[in-house]
Amino acid sequence: MKSKISEDYYNWLVDLTCDWCSSHGDFSELMSYLYFRTFTYIIPNDSNRASDGFETRFRFIEQSNYYTYRDVYLYMNGPCNVLEMMTALAIRCEDHIMGDPSGGSRTDFWFWEMITNMHLDQMTNDNFDEMLVEELVSNMLERRYEKDGTGGLFKIHDPTKDMRNVEIWCQLNWYLNEYMENYDLY
Repeated sequence: MKSKISEDYYNWLVDLTCDWCSSHGDFSELMSYLYFRTFTYIIPNDSNRASDGFETRFRFIEQSNYYTYRDVYLYMNGPCNVLEMMTALAIRCEDHIMGDPSGGSRTDFWFWEMITNMHLDQMTNDNFDEMLVEELVSNMLERRYEKDGTGGLFKIHDPTKDMRNVEIWCQLNWYLNEYMENYDLY
């Protein structure tokens, strides 16, 4: 049962985030890597992102006709992984900040904005380099990226604070403020 629920959950996460990537190549190795990499953090408030990631398991259950909350507690009790955290952040961005039902869900768009900023957008199965992916993901987790956020989840042009010292939630909001000033979303 544990392997079946894990596989179904992984596929559900990929379905939420990979609509965009389907026209750009096969990213299954990258997605698998993110799924099996534990989300760690050094900024205390980023524990909220781990909690959000963990909560995606319950969202999955709510949309499932097969699994129960008990299954989450029995079979999905490990720490939050990077794919969960990033998916949860993209969902939160779309559902709580940027959502517009008339425009459809852009959860996959927000997810791939993070992938692109981390320089992982070329990691199709044909180009997949696990050592490079490990380095780039570690750079994001350990805050070894540029002051403006380049290499992390979000890049801000001319930030007032060093993005490496700011919790992910603030980074997202600053990014969205800048994004809304510069782009027509629909």
